[in-house]
Amino acid sequence: MRHTASDRMGELRFDWIDIVKGVCMMSILLIHLDPVDIEKVFVDPYVLSGFFFVSGYTFTERLTAKEFFIKKIKTLVVPVLCFGIINMLLSVVARNIDWKSRLIGIFAQFPGHGDDMWFVACLFIMQIQLFYILKLTNRRVTQFVVCIAFSALGLLWANFIRIPLPWHIVNACVFLPMLFGGYAYRLLDREIRKANRGKPIIKSYGWHAIIWGVLYFTSIYGYKNLPFDAHLLIYGNISAFMFNLITGTGFIVSFCRWIERWNSNIGVRFLVFIGVNSLAYYGMQSKIISIMYMIARKFGLFSDWGIWALVLMLVASVLLAPIAIIVNKYFPFLLGKAYKKS
Repeated sequence: MRHTASDRMGELRFDWIDIVKGVCMMSILLIHLDPVDIEKVFVDPYVLSGFFFVSGYTFTERLTAKEFFIKKIKTLVVPVLCFGIINMLLSVVARNIDWKSRLIGIFAQFPGHGDDMWFVACLFIMQIQLFYILKLTNRRVTQFVVCIAFSALGLLWANFIRIPLPWHIVNACVFLPMLFGGYAYRLLDREIRKANRGKPIIKSYGWHAIIWGVLYFTSIYGYKNLPFDAHLLIYGNISAFMFNLITGTGFIVSFCRWIERWNSNIGVRFLVFIGVNSLAYYGMQSKIISIMYMIARKFGLFSDWGIWALVLMLVASVLLAPIAIIVNKYFPFLLGKAYKKS
């Protein structure tokens, strides 16, 4: 358990939250390294839902609307625009792209058009939705039903209307139950801790991970839900998509809560580091991967790139570490943070 600034709002920060983010961030690196199907099928369902779930866990509605929007613009919108512009400038230098259309894409955030930080833009819209749902009703059942209704509306829009909306509004609707699920899980977790004198029931997380894992692996390999690309609103079979989201998130959260006990292990600490710096990792990962591709093509390395994807994922995660440290120390405004006084 680690105390952070969020303690002022009566919240605590736990390592497992950053472990989940770290695992999901490394999975994003894997996906962007063109893995073989068996790897892609495994990580695709939980990558987004895992991030959204832990974002819901740390979400608070105990702010005024003004405070909420100021905070979210600083911590979500600013990174979307800043990292988007940085990536655009690097692309202009490297490939002489049409910077005007790319700049429009950064601000408009339509799927597939200059939206390097699309996941963060989507999270911004989701948090607005959840903020007002929680403000307008106190009944958890009603809140859940509203979130499900938003998700159904998003799926209907993606499958029948098929008109992309700015700032990934459609995906925000589709994944909203995962954000609410994280929020509701925190409330349940708090009650369990109270009943257990402030301690989590650590021993049960291993069994939870096994149960969720069996359901998840049986589903994803029993029925390969391909093609799948949530970024472009391609969800495949809707029943399989939703089942995989739920079981995949259950598995990854339970597994990360279980391995939290080994938070002094260097591997687990590295996952925590990546989780803490996931925004910087996400903002710069596309350029690091592009450089890796360029070097590989120049020297004829990794002709079968997919087999090497897991190794290259580890390489990319290490290469991004000093960049994340530099961003945090010298350019914290890119992350919506203030400079730390020496």
